[in-house]
Amino acid sequence: MSARLQSRAAFYLLFTASGFAGLIYESIWTHYLKRFLGHAAYAPSLVLIVFMGGLARHLLERARERLRRGTQAVR
Repeated sequence: MSARLQSRAAFYLLFTASGFAGLIYESIWTHYLKRFLGHAAYAPSLVLIVFMGGLARHLLERARERLRRGTQAVR
């Protein structure tokens, strides 16, 4: 196996392991939130809302930085 194939295989392995770790953490959080909130439907909803909120915050910060750089270029 060439070095390029080995590094690609390592990347895919780490990417897959990261996905499994994310799923495990999500199920743990859902389990604990289900106990805290008292209903099974609220826990996954809360986990999804927090995830989407973090994603939206990241995207808004990127857009703000692009706008700021754009207005600096005009000046």
